[in-house]
Amino acid sequence: MAKDNGTCTGIANLTEGILAPAGGLLLGHLPFVCGGLGAAWFDQCRILGHNGLSTRMSVPRTWAGYAVVNNGTQLFLVGGRSPSILKTSEFVAPGQPSVQGPDYPAGTRWDIKVTNLNATTLITSGGLATTTFSNYNVNYYFDVPSKNWTRAPNLRVARNHHNIGTMISNKHGRRTVVVVAGGISHQTGSSKKNVFTTSVEMLDPERNQFELGKISERGRCLLKLNTHVRSF
Repeated sequence: MAKDNGTCTGIANLTEGILAPAGGLLLGHLPFVCGGLGAAWFDQCRILGHNGLSTRMSVPRTWAGYAVVNNGTQLFLVGGRSPSILKTSEFVAPGQPSVQGPDYPAGTRWDIKVTNLNATTLITSGGLATTTFSNYNVNYYFDVPSKNWTRAPNLRVARNHHNIGTMISNKHGRRTVVVVAGGISHQTGSSKKNVFTTSVEMLDPERNQFELGKISERGRCLLKLNTHVRSF
């Protein structure tokens, strides 16, 4: 982990390799990791580098959507695989029992991408409803205090294994916009195959629609986005 002075300290390794866990920094400094797939489907959450202070999710989850919420005190998780595909959601925190959230309104999904739109609102993006690479472009807003889902604008390009984040955009009057980029998109034409996509799209909540942009060839599948980028 990086310290404020720019130096890094090591963290103890996981006890075994884990595929597609969820996680985030609680309170800005506690690396909290939940679930994943290793020798089994895991339901445990733990703070890396700390003994104790663990909890369990209501079900094992891997490939879940997730975001840190409630002033950095909880991790919100939605969907995923267990190994069946899930539509449930929950809030977890170290040393506390899981709190059940509302089901995902689109039904069972895995590989949902989630980002914090502001202090109380999340937006979800894409995901898969089966174990095959069939894409979905349906998105939702989630109001954390009320635990209510509402429809968000659809993606222009249905995708999975992509990433999502927010940035402050000069093009949009210095407003915070949502950016969705990269991933795998299912082509519905004559070839009908899954391809890495170089497309990027942005959502200005005030305009309430996604618009297409551009990224380079280097920004292909699994493009990583900073939580906030200063300009565009």
